[in-house]
Amino acid sequence: MEALCSNIGLDQSLGGCVGTLEGETFVAVRNVSSVVSHELVHAVRNRNEAWAEIPFEEGVAEILSGSDGLPFIARYPRGAAYTGPMDLLEIPREEFGGEFYIPSASFVSWMWEIFGQGELMGFLDDPQIGEFDVATVFAEHFGMTLGEAEQAWRDYDGDDLSWGRACVPARTHAMEGGVIEIEGDLDCARADILGASAFMKPLPMCIEIPRTMRVRISFEADHGDVSMNAVESCDTSGASSEAVRSKYLSAGEVLEEEIIGCVHRVFLVSQEEGVPATSYVIRVEELG
Repeated sequence: MEALCSNIGLDQSLGGCVGTLEGETFVAVRNVSSVVSHELVHAVRNRNEAWAEIPFEEGVAEILSGSDGLPFIARYPRGAAYTGPMDLLEIPREEFGGEFYIPSASFVSWMWEIFGQGELMGFLDDPQIGEFDVATVFAEHFGMTLGEAEQAWRDYDGDDLSWGRACVPARTHAMEGGVIEIEGDLDCARADILGASAFMKPLPMCIEIPRTMRVRISFEADHGDVSMNAVESCDTSGASSEAVRSKYLSAGEVLEEEIIGCVHRVFLVSQEEGVPATSYVIRVEELG
């Protein structure tokens, strides 16, 4: 990946890149993860010779990289100090780091919501971009200046938008008899394991806790870490801070705490050197 990305003038520390080599579009990624879907968006646009300015390209690649089970959450400013599109356009490509992807995706997501997919993609595909100032092309498409659109985005009070569902039925586990037990193999040879160079992880899972209760959570494995985070739609009224907070365990650890009645996303990841294979068991048991 480093060789391919550096050959087209990009920072070797990037998670991935897209370019053209001997007339063919290539995708190079450091790890097989959500970065792949992000770069594939770039690859499709590159292959079709459609390319806008960097903030718009990175923004649309971020939101379209979201999928069920691996959603991308576009968060709107609501007074936060987000870098706006006018300033983002002034940042050179080689300095456009990951911290600028979040506001780029937020603005593009807002454009999709307000103007619709067709209008947004019509703007991004406009061949005038590159020939004329992007702000001029923007105004022609949307009937407002880019500065006016930026202010409308900053003032927007709609809900943050999830590009993909947090949970999918096939990887959602319900409590039966007061117990949830998830077992599997963390092995890079498996097609359902993401990562490879510095980490590995299975696709995110979800658990359904029917009510707020005290539980014992255990994680059996040779290495790795587990976290459990309640989805944002949970009703936390009346719950203790212990019940609401996320849960974290390393391999071999046991945790006894209150947990809020809700759907929780479960993330398992290992950064063990050499990413050796290990079986694992995650168990959540209600305490009387």
